[in-house]
Formats: sequence, structure tokens, C-alpha cells
Amino acid sequence: MNKPTALPGVSSFADLPELYATFTTTPEFIASFGDPLPLSIVEPDGDPNSEDLAKALVADWTRLSSEQRAKTNILVLENATRLIVNTRIREALKTEGALAAEEARLSILSTSGMTDQEKHFARFYSRGQVVVFSRDNVGLGVARDAEYKVIGIERDARGCQTVNLVDEHGRTIQWDPRLGRASQINVFKEEQRDLAAGDRIQWRLVNKELGLKNAERGTVERLDGPVATIRWDRAGRSQEIDLSQHKTWDHGYGETVYSSQSKTYDHVYVLAPVNSPLVTGQNYYTAITRARFGARLWTEDRERLVDRLRTRSGEKTSSLQGLGRIERDSVKGRTAKHGKRWDRLREAQRAQRDARKDQFLAEQAERSAPPRDSLARYFADRAQAAARSLDHWLSSLLERARGGVDRVGDGRDAGRVQAPSTPLPQRAASDGAEHGGGHDR
Repeated sequence: MNKPTALPGVSSFADLPELYATFTTTPEFIASFGDPLPLSIVEPDGDPNSEDLAKALVADWTRLSSEQRAKTNILVLENATRLIVNTRIREALKTEGALAAEEARLSILSTSGMTDQEKHFARFYSRGQVVVFSRDNVGLGVARDAEYKVIGIERDARGCQTVNLVDEHGRTIQWDPRLGRASQINVFKEEQRDLAAGDRIQWRLVNKELGLKNAERGTVERLDGPVATIRWDRAGRSQEIDLSQHKTWDHGYGETVYSSQSKTYDHVYVLAPVNSPLVTGQNYYTAITRARFGARLWTEDRERLVDRLRTRSGEKTSSLQGLGRIERDSVKGRTAKHGKRWDRLREAQRAQRDARKDQFLAEQAERSAPPRDSLARYFADRAQAAARSLDHWLSSLLERARGGVDRVGDGRDAGRVQAPSTPLPQRAASDGAEHGGGHDR
């Protein structure tokens, strides 16, 4: 395939040099998408904000025929911007008479925007939120896809914060959000939407009971109270759904870049506010490659947009691999870059260990062996030690002998000193007198 070239007279990826150099000249891109798509960038006059950009985009979209509208997808970065676009398009369609005059006001569950980390802490939950579990929990007593409303936060017997939930029957459940996986917990806030026949609708959560995927879109063909008959874009099947029971839907005129993945349209309209935190090269690459034949971007300032895309690539693992980052940051890549310096450090450490080992062995040998240059002193010290031991032994013998003699003399003197000073009673005479007295009687 020839090298991709821009169409004459039409702005192209060359207007975004960072994207052009990174994505469109790669063989993978050309093999997947062909030549770079014609890209038109629209800058409204003045100092536009997100509202002004949405207004300009919707004005351009309403000039399309119904057939062209069906083949054109509107992509935004954030849910807040998506709501703006949906509201303006519905207003334009009601003016045209494309929507039925009779509307129904229904409750929907809109994502709360909580992160997986926040879902694990009770303090991030607020009264009125709705929690939907994607798995049954017998121990907790909750059912999959059922709605549980947050009624308050309290502490359990251990002092840990828990979330109080109430089901449709009024049963209260004390739930510790730290238990369980955040990916199996969906937290919503309840909002109101007007719906009429002819509206575009998008499902916002996987529902196995209804056989619906996340981000699946369709058109409302008939509305009878809360019961809507919807013809889904996928396979063109019609389905009747009670929207008062299944509330995870919203208007489906515009969608986020994230939910548009795997979808392809003939043309794509992209709302590109420069100050959005989601302005990254990866997001815009995803958005633009959703188009088969061409894309249009609405932004406040083309140059600022290019600068933001240059400084914020938004690369993920697959992009890092495509750009060689994984190979460069891997052990093999670091070894190739720092291998020589690491070898020098290892050799220095090995030499230090050997030197310390030799020093330790030398000191140990010196302590255990006699000095080689003073053998006479060594024997003299040994003789002196033997003499001291002998002298100590003899001294101890004399001490013991002297102590024995002293103890014997002390015993004799003590016998004399302790003799009683008064005469002992004449026990024998006394006994004889007693006996004699007996015989006289």
C-alpha cells in the first residue's frame, strides 16, 4: 500500500502532528484503517466554552439528513458533556417534530462517578444513592441486579463505618463496603428523564435478564406509560421493556469515547474541549478511528489542543508496547542500557567482600597462634601462669589446714567456758533417798 497522503484542500491528521507521526504512519494503522481519514477541525468564533462547542456541533448535525444522522456518531469525553449534547439534540428534534408530542417522565439510574477505591469506604456514600450488586450474596441477603437505596451511614459494634441499605420491601441491611469486590458493586444516583417515541436510547449497564450489553443503543418505537418498545441497532431486534423496573438507561444521541470502542460509523463528530482532563492522544486516536470516511473535531483552540495532545499521550499498556516502551523499560532493556555500570558495581562489591573475609581470617589466626618473633616470651608467660596456679593451690591448702586447727582449739575452750557455775544436782543421791524412803514405809 502506498504511503498515506492527505486529501488536497482538506485539513487532515497533519494538523495534529503528534497524532500523525505516532499513529497514522505505522504499518499497523494502514493495514487496519487504510489511508489517514480526512479530518476537519472547527473553531467557533470568540471565546467559546463547552456549551458553545456543543451548540455548534448540534447545529451542524441538524443540517444532516435522517439517513446521514444514522451513519454519524457523536463522541464526547465526559458524561457531563454528553448530557449537554443529548439535551440540545432533543430540543432540536422536538422543534422539527421528529419526536412524539406525548412524553413520559421516568426515573433513571445515572452513574455516581465513584472510583473502585471510593466504593470500599462508607464515608463516600450519601443518602439517596442506589447500589446494585452484580452477584448474589446469600450471607448479606442481597440479590443480583436488585436496587438498594442508601438511607444513612453508621458504626457497627466494632466502631467501623457501615452503609445502611433498604430494599423495595422496606428491609434494612447493614452493609460493610470493605467486604467484596468493587467491580461487583455499581453505585448510581437517581435522576429524571423525559422520553417519547422516536427517542434514541442507550443502555448503561449489562443486563443478562434482558440480554443487553453495556452501551447498546436503539430507537424507541412505541411508548405506553413506562413500557417502551425498543428496536436495538444490534441485529435490529425489537424488545418490550418496563423502564420503571429497569432504570439503567439514558438518551443515546451522543456517547463517550470509552463506550464507543468496537463501534464504527461512516462519520464521527468529536467534541474536543481543550480544558477537559480527558484530553489525551489515546482518547482522540480512539475517537477518530471510529470513522470509516471522515471525522470532525470541535475545539476552542487548535494550537492549544495540539500542545495538550503532545504532552498528554494517555498511553496504556498496548500503546506502550506499540511504541517500544515495554521493551525499553523491561529488565532486558535496562540491562542493555546500564549493564556495564552494573558489572562494575558488582565487581567492586565482590572485591570488598573478599577483602573483609581475608581480614577476618587473618585476625582470627593472629588471636589463636603464638607470636612467631617472641617464642621465649610466650614460654615465660606460660611458666608464670603455671607458677601462679601452683601458688594459688598451695595457698588454698594452707588456708584449709589453718582453719581446721583453729576450729579444734575453739571447741575445747568453749567446753570450759560453758561449764555451769552452780553445782549440778546430785541425781544419784536423790534417787537413792527416794528409794529408801519407800522401804521405810
